[in-house]
Amino acid sequence: VFGKLCLACHYLQGQGQRVGPDLSGIANRPPETLLSDVLDPSRQVAPDYTAYDVILKTGETITGMIASEAATRITVRHPGAPDESVARSQIRELKPTGRSLMPEGLEAALDEQAMADLVAFLAR
Repeated sequence: VFGKLCLACHYLQGQGQRVGPDLSGIANRPPETLLSDVLDPSRQVAPDYTAYDVILKTGETITGMIASEAATRITVRHPGAPDESVARSQIRELKPTGRSLMPEGLEAALDEQAMADLVAFLAR
């Protein structure tokens, strides 16, 4: 379950992607907190992992986390896609969503046993 749902964005023990937080120290958290984090991913979002809407002058909106910033460009990171570099001159508005990039409703794809297995794995 972890490999299928979580490694696309999270990094753990040399595997996965670095879109969301590195989960190496997650076993220190109580199982109830881990379950809450899965069920309500936007309840508490660290500033470095807040999603942003980058609204371009063309009207297109790019949603992702800000991976890096320079005077003339920003780099947006998305789950399952390469980082995207955008010239600041092409941006009409850059605004935080206050939400996590982790999708809400992830638990809908899991039965009760799979959710219990996921929390037990994270707790180890």
